[in-house]
Amino acid sequence: VGWVLNSDDQTQKWTGAGKPRPELRPEDVPSLLMTALSQNDTPYENAGLESMWDFAEGSATHYIFQNNFTEYIESAFETASEFPTSFYGVAFYGQSWEIETDVNRVGGEDGWIATQVMKTVTSDGRVRRWQWELRRNRRPPCLHCWRVETIASSDRKGNFEPE
Repeated sequence: VGWVLNSDDQTQKWTGAGKPRPELRPEDVPSLLMTALSQNDTPYENAGLESMWDFAEGSATHYIFQNNFTEYIESAFETASEFPTSFYGVAFYGQSWEIETDVNRVGGEDGWIATQVMKTVTSDGRVRRWQWELRRNRRPPCLHCWRVETIASSDRKGNFEPE
């Protein structure tokens, strides 16, 4: 899962983000999922959205869509096509993204909440920042797996707090 080396020609091949797993660190998750979304149909149709859905299990996303994966996919594509500055707009069609900050673990290394900020450039050149909030499962299933709790958008100036 992730990038693998093709032994025939020494090129790397994307094999998808897969599902949450205990060996992933919180700093791995945003990059893994953004890569999955930017290559959404690799290794199969909507694999990136499926991984995003799996990493959001237990969050408001599942509640909002009443655990309906099909409606979630339709909404992601509708939002992406209508709003270049939306999360799915930049994930699918944006020019670039980069991790802007180190992971901040609330409560230190043993903390179960982590945040990280990412900067994106939309298809039409606008900048948007995103704060990922990740939470580590403290009970089964997937004990100790990091999941996406929320992804908060900045305003058009890149700020998260009102002025």
